[in-house]
Amino acid sequence: EPSGADGEYRLWAHGDRSQPPLELFCHNVLSARPTEFVSLRNPSTNLSYFPPGGAARGTVLVSSFSKLRICPWSLTVKTDDFTFATSAGEVLQSYWNGRRTLQLSELPFATARDAAGHGGATSPNRGQAQIDL
Repeated sequence: EPSGADGEYRLWAHGDRSQPPLELFCHNVLSARPTEFVSLRNPSTNLSYFPPGGAARGTVLVSSFSKLRICPWSLTVKTDDFTFATSAGEVLQSYWNGRRTLQLSELPFATARDAAGHGGATSPNRGQAQIDL
């Protein structure tokens, strides 16, 4: 039964109650733009990682997610919604021609990014991502 408060709710995709419901966290329920999220079990195993090195300087950038935004109608996720994410670190990445620098302080969900070039799998400066739904 809806309570009007943010929290976990059972929702049926397309209102089809013949299918199992989705367990979604509803955020800003009483606003004009409520949003839905999948609650993730462990933020420490749902992260994106960008280490400095190569054409990137700064500190290790890590974004961890406790909830992932989802559209209940299309069942697609919005990987760049940081409502329930925390980020630490910052990386400045220079492009090959040196004319542009990209400043990053957060990474989308499931993003492994680095600027190590062709360092191979043994390079300590390889981007990583972990997903645990």
